[in-house]
Amino acid sequence: MVNIMEAHTVPKLLKSCATARSLSLGQSIHNRVIVSGLSSDPYISSSLLHFYSKCDQTQLARKVFDAMPTKNVVAWTSIIAAYSRSNDPGTAFSMYDHMRARGVLPNSVTLLSLLLPSPPRFFNVQCVHACAVRTGFAGSLVVVNSMLNAYAKSGNVDVSRALFDEMRCFRDVVSWNCVVSGYAWCGNLKESMSLVKQMMGLGGESVRPDAQTFTSLLSGVSDHGELKLGKSVHAQILVSGLRPDRHVETALLGMYLNCGSTDDALLVFNGMLDADAVSWTAMISGLVQNFRANDALIVFRKLLASGALVNWIETWMLPNPTADVLGILLEACKMHGYERLHREIARQVTELKLKTAENYVQLAQSYAALNLWEGVGETWAMMRTLGLKKTPGWSFIELHGTITPFFVNDSSHPSYEEIVSVLKLLEWEYR
Repeated sequence: MVNIMEAHTVPKLLKSCATARSLSLGQSIHNRVIVSGLSSDPYISSSLLHFYSKCDQTQLARKVFDAMPTKNVVAWTSIIAAYSRSNDPGTAFSMYDHMRARGVLPNSVTLLSLLLPSPPRFFNVQCVHACAVRTGFAGSLVVVNSMLNAYAKSGNVDVSRALFDEMRCFRDVVSWNCVVSGYAWCGNLKESMSLVKQMMGLGGESVRPDAQTFTSLLSGVSDHGELKLGKSVHAQILVSGLRPDRHVETALLGMYLNCGSTDDALLVFNGMLDADAVSWTAMISGLVQNFRANDALIVFRKLLASGALVNWIETWMLPNPTADVLGILLEACKMHGYERLHREIARQVTELKLKTAENYVQLAQSYAALNLWEGVGETWAMMRTLGLKKTPGWSFIELHGTITPFFVNDSSHPSYEEIVSVLKLLEWEYR
């Protein structure tokens, strides 16, 4: 048997495992709980249920739930959340009905758990709305805000707006953000912008917009390439009095780059006080994608000068790195001798399975510069496997309007023998 101090420690350990999604460690703790005879402890059982739910292990969560001798609202909410997270709203609502049939009253978290599937289904959101009315949570701000968001994400932003208009007496900035993001998400950017102006007191109300307000709006502007509206949003940010916020600045950066306005993106980037890895990556890759490779190199040199290169690459989260961006990184690693980082970048290059030889030639050359000869051999072997060949060096001459190309080690020209004889004669004359 474990002592009482260890029994109190178990829920804290399971909570940490749930946060870190560490399934193996959490299961080891579960085994210890079974051996120690603590499986019937309601506090520990609820912690195990929460842990398996967070780790998307619905079947294991259900086993723990079924074994619990008594089930309070926390346990019922955890199992409902487990089914919702696994996008099984049918079973989640079935468990809710079983809970009500056993006389257990839901709390606000129970209703929020029913809204977890993504994207939410309109009918299910309506069901949650009805449950909130019947159980007295229709006046709960956190519940209603979640329904605003769910209605919008289910594709019914008009229903979300109607509910929002009914909340006039108790809505907060989160309520406003839900409808702003809802309209932006469905492409109605003008209405989204109109709501922001209302928030700032231009429509009779005054609710200070926050960083989430503007990042939601900028995301919609970016997705639809509305540069003119994006500049208007930028102006609203400047007059709103919002303190410098890295998330908003990065959203502005992304919007300008997606709209092709790289000069405006550079102005935003150069004005950032503490650009993070996401900002540096967005700026460099955005410039490359907008065919401004020289400017991308200039920004990358600034990154080198800032001394943040290692931290940047180690925290680099670019989901779809381009060959051009990876090429810039390879050159930087070659110049500065970053062997460990070079290996990581090289791995990403090979995972792209590129179809042009030039990228592999650059990779082989960077390996050679770092004296990583094994990598050189592997790169050439990969080129052979893919059937890629380095384009040979070539030149040309123009004579009487006709251009004739010449390639290295190519003897196919019909006058090859005569050309070689003349070249040898010229070489002898210049000695």
